[in-house]
Amino acid sequence: MSDIADEINISVGNIYTYFKNKKELFYAVVPPDLVDYLKNVLVEKINFDNQTLFEETDSERKSALLQEQVDVLRKYRNQIVIIFEKNKGTIYTNAKNELVELMIETRRPTSRTNINGMRLAPRRA
Repeated sequence: MSDIADEINISVGNIYTYFKNKKELFYAVVPPDLVDYLKNVLVEKINFDNQTLFEETDSERKSALLQEQVDVLRKYRNQIVIIFEKNKGTIYTNAKNELVELMIETRRPTSRTNINGMRLAPRRA
C-alpha cells in the first residue's frame, strides 16, 4: 500500500478511506473476470491458428483476432502486469502458470502433427 500511496502522492491512510484492505483495492483495479477474458481471446486465436495452419487463411478474420489481442494488451497492460507479478494472496496467484498451460494445451494438437498428419518427434527439453 505504501508503494501505491507514494506513486500517487497520498498517504496510506487516505487509501484506506476508499478501500478496506489491499485485496479490495486489488480487485477494484483488476476485475476478477479479466483473466477469463484474456484466456478466451488467446485461446480463440490459437484455435483459429490450429484450424488454418496448413490452409489458406481468412486473412480478414486472422487480422481481426490479432487486432483484438493487441487491443486487449494495450487496454489492460497495467492490470496484466499486476495479475502476473503482484498477485500473491489473490485469486490470481497461479494465473500466469494457468494461462501458459492453457496456451500449450490448446496448441498441442497441431504441434504434434505435420501437414500429412504424421506424428512428429517430441521436442527435446
